[in-house]
Amino acid sequence: MRDWVRQHPKLAIALFVLAEGLLLTAVYVAFGGPLLDAVFQAAVNAVMSGVILFFIVAGMRKTAARLEANGQILAYVRYPDARPGSLSSIWNMGIATPHAEWIESQPAVYESLVPSGRPTKICVLEVFPERRLIRGSERNYIAGLGNQAMTIRTEQGRVEIAASPKALDELVDAFTRGPGS
Repeated sequence: MRDWVRQHPKLAIALFVLAEGLLLTAVYVAFGGPLLDAVFQAAVNAVMSGVILFFIVAGMRKTAARLEANGQILAYVRYPDARPGSLSSIWNMGIATPHAEWIESQPAVYESLVPSGRPTKICVLEVFPERRLIRGSERNYIAGLGNQAMTIRTEQGRVEIAASPKALDELVDAFTRGPGS
């Protein structure tokens, strides 16, 4: 179902608005409100939710298109071997530009991905094949659902990178191409 929603975002929003409107109407009527008032309130609330969702989805697609045009991905990086209390448990959002055997990670903030700080060159020595879903408290720092994390070994130690499965596949492809490819 998640794939269908990603393939048909406008239709999914329309179905959500319809379902929300019907549910709100039923709730308003169940609590003794007149039917006409219930339908009107439910319609207004559902349309407002739909408009908000539409702009959120449009912004996400615009950002993804911009990153894809530049050969970049939205990724979250953390350093599990760092001292406790530093960056060992915090996922840093940024723009990752994959290259053969290294990645440039530019910290960024907000949905518009405004650069913050200087980019870091992460030399990749090894990519561990295991991936895991981001769940629970880790999601405090990561937006979106269905993101996965993978671990790479660098000259400074382990680095974890979280992104969509497609983005992680692109990173692995870039790392394994080798220099001069």
